[in-house]
Amino acid sequence: MPDFRSIYMFEVVNLSPLVVNRGSGNYLKSADYIPASSIIGAILSTKIPANLFNKEKYKIESGLSVTDATPVDKMTNELNPPSLITLSTKYTNGLEKIVDATKPIVEYITGKKPVGYQNIRLKKGPRFWKIEDNKIERVSGPDIIQQTLLTLDDKTLTVYTKEKEGLLAHIQAIAPGCHFAFEVTGEQSVVEEFAAALKEGLYVGALRSKGYGLIKLIGWKEKSVVQREPLKLEGDSDEYYVLSVYGNLDYEYLLKIREKLKKYKEVYTSTGLQEIKRWDYNVFKKRWVVKSGSVLIYTNAEKDIYDLEHDSLINAKGGKIIVNHPVITINE
Repeated sequence: MPDFRSIYMFEVVNLSPLVVNRGSGNYLKSADYIPASSIIGAILSTKIPANLFNKEKYKIESGLSVTDATPVDKMTNELNPPSLITLSTKYTNGLEKIVDATKPIVEYITGKKPVGYQNIRLKKGPRFWKIEDNKIERVSGPDIIQQTLLTLDDKTLTVYTKEKEGLLAHIQAIAPGCHFAFEVTGEQSVVEEFAAALKEGLYVGALRSKGYGLIKLIGWKEKSVVQREPLKLEGDSDEYYVLSVYGNLDYEYLLKIREKLKKYKEVYTSTGLQEIKRWDYNVFKKRWVVKSGSVLIYTNAEKDIYDLEHDSLINAKGGKIIVNHPVITINE
């Protein structure tokens, strides 16, 4: 895919219950985000001839690269990695305060401060969060509703039970009204076409023929891309570049970039892996991904490290690397 430089931020809302990503037998439970593959699949489904839909592979490209979409409470200029491992929750006089522990982590591993001088509890922050007035605040996840569907979906019934009749019960879906944000890159004309389709409405996830999964556009804008300053410690001439993982980052992509980054010193890494699967023309395809919220820290890198933000959006299959997210400065 061509290397488009402009990045666009999109915000959408689901207008009907949403079920994405997870299913087993007669039980469906939605994930709390919209995978990039579901978004791309939705736009591609509008371009496939009706007589070929769900029957055979029809080679067509979207012309877009998108990230996973995660809950927000308003339009933002920066994606915030869900489950960021460096977020820590403190309680003072019964009041909750969320801080980022990147700075004390670097102080520990470089010997600038003795271990234990500050109590750090990693992975204790919220799943979804935002920065407002230089504070880290929680963003409530989607509301979940339970429903029962009395007939199987006529197009995707083979996915769940391989029956022609039956009861599909115990649906846990994202309730209507949840706002999601994600990033997009591509030719401007293709992005505009995508925005127009979202304005009319697209269906994502499972049970689309039953009316589930309708999302519509709230707004979109070209993103202001900045090269944020690395983390610096008092009395230390080194500069620390913090790579935060947003969404499900393709594991093979991470291996490739870590090979390229060997010319820099890796001072810290905390990454989680999981296997995910998606439905592709009557076949489940599996792959390994790096979990959202994983973190890698390098010292004294060159400016080319900032290219990872754009490169990962195109090549990481739904995930993205954010270099020096503003959250690393909120540690007190």
